[in-house]
Amino acid sequence: YVALRVINSEGCEASLEKDSFVHVLGHPAANFTATNTHFCNPTAHAIFSNSTPGINPLTYSWSFGSTAPNPTHDYTTTGSFDVTLVATDSNGCKDTLTRPGYIVVGHPHAGFTASKTSACIGDSISFTNTTTGSYASSYWYFGDGSTDNNVNTGHRYGAAGTYTVTLVVHDGYTCADTFTKTITINPSPVAVITQTPRYPCAAPQTIDFTGSGATNYTWDYGDGSP
Repeated sequence: YVALRVINSEGCEASLEKDSFVHVLGHPAANFTATNTHFCNPTAHAIFSNSTPGINPLTYSWSFGSTAPNPTHDYTTTGSFDVTLVATDSNGCKDTLTRPGYIVVGHPHAGFTASKTSACIGDSISFTNTTTGSYASSYWYFGDGSTDNNVNTGHRYGAAGTYTVTLVVHDGYTCADTFTKTITINPSPVAVITQTPRYPCAAPQTIDFTGSGATNYTWDYGDGSP
């Protein structure tokens, strides 16, 4: 409803009333989805489905240059990409929808460091996750049947041998990566003592001791002598 009242310079007046004179038009409500939004590697072929309601005919403008209602687009580099749709109806009314970081191309690159790569039985070895890229979970396999799912971890080996430690990281969608490192666990030395003479006489008596089976020796004679 619109009313107008006018008065001229002589004081004469008139009025006009109009019912339903102004029509406020609704605008389209831009909306879309993609069949898949996460890709492990380029080239990533994204398929978009447009579900915009509005007064037909509707026209569309996508941030990657397409004007098709339901376009496809190939992403040839890794990264996170915004997608924007501008929908325009037959009356020229517009609506815009932007989905930030909607298309993600790339996978995490697994990696880790070990505090030791050569250790003794029972030594504590720390493993630090150095994975680059976004990832949602970490799975460790220590090569002796033990596993862990912490971001960083540690482990002790109960037997000598060579073990392959494997880290598998997942991005929470379909992408994963694996990194391995070899850990060597050395056997414990076997201490051997020989003495001369084998059967010493009563004190005072000098006895010579010889150790074998190792590279470093610490002696304790039991009598407090160095």
